[in-house]
Amino acid sequence: MAVYRVQQNFFSKIVIAILLAVSLISIAKGCMNAMKYPGGNFDFHYPAFTSMASRVNPYGEEVSILHHELGLDIRYTASYGPTNQLPSAILLLTPLAFLKPSAADLLWCICNVLFSAGIAILIKSLFIDKFYTGTNKIFIALIFAAVLFMGTPLRNSIGNGQNNIISVFFFLLSLWLSEKDHRILAGISLSATLFKYTLTVPLYLYYIYKKKYKEIITAACVNILLTLAAAVWLGVSPVEMVIMSLHVSSKLSAQGMYDICSLLGIQGISVSVMLFLLTAAFVYYCSIKIPGHDGEIISMLVLFSLIFVYHRIYEYFVLIIPFAVIMTSHKYSLPEKIITCLCIAYIFFFQRITLSLCSESINLILHYSFAVMFYLMFFCMIYRLAKNIQL
Repeated sequence: MAVYRVQQNFFSKIVIAILLAVSLISIAKGCMNAMKYPGGNFDFHYPAFTSMASRVNPYGEEVSILHHELGLDIRYTASYGPTNQLPSAILLLTPLAFLKPSAADLLWCICNVLFSAGIAILIKSLFIDKFYTGTNKIFIALIFAAVLFMGTPLRNSIGNGQNNIISVFFFLLSLWLSEKDHRILAGISLSATLFKYTLTVPLYLYYIYKKKYKEIITAACVNILLTLAAAVWLGVSPVEMVIMSLHVSSKLSAQGMYDICSLLGIQGISVSVMLFLLTAAFVYYCSIKIPGHDGEIISMLVLFSLIFVYHRIYEYFVLIIPFAVIMTSHKYSLPEKIITCLCIAYIFFFQRITLSLCSESINLILHYSFAVMFYLMFFCMIYRLAKNIQL
């Protein structure tokens, strides 16, 4: 028995060493892509920050002239023109405009790496420690962290200079602070999640389920105050700025991967609004009938956030949350765990390979096959919750 334990510990250390090495390579590759010029950090909204600092409306057409004069249309091609960022998010990061573009790129890249590590730590604290009843929780947490770091979505998010990493980090931090009963701080942290509101707004419904409205009210107040401050600084109507931001996002509504609008080829936000209202009503009903099903609710909402509006492949690193919940909890059946593993394997590791090696027809089959599995995961969560309500 002692020999077996020694062998097991040795094997575990080898596995961790390999996963750590591959994770570091993956993160390093993401950082190299982020610092590439031109083309790196092309989703970084530095041009929007310079517009705010220059008192130029980042949602108006005049912003294109400013970006061209500063040469930012060459460095940040995806951010050239009006942005879809909310004014509160732009105002918070406007101090970055006082750095040179290369320095701002480097700082943002470092922040994304640190926030990624923070996500892994918070997933352990919030989900693995809570749902996993076995031993070696650190070993299990390291495996999930390695899956996150090695996956294509997170690597692409770092390389593109995306703000989804900071949004997910602050959402998880908000959950942790709320559990520790630091509810005002949790609300302030929740307000920062609107950097990527298309991803995080559906997750606000978790606070509806927990009947913790103070966090939502605090987050709303912070963002309203920041929006008003931006409006005064620019001399523009705050309502007009928010509408213009949403208008830019609505134009992209059919450019995602597996969300409902992209699959059906629908533009606009009317379908998304309807789905959100239905889901909000369902979550509120669950809060009354079946409190205590935190794992199912948070997993369902993460999946819904990816169905809600358009998302490209780099957003799907957020699947690490339902992956950790489903795989570490004894509540879920073997078929549910198999479907979850297949979804994670395809999105995190195999989709990029198949795009490079397989024909267009095969990739189309794989695309819709994954869509079926992905929606099956979501409806399994809905069914599980509905069944508990009936019981």
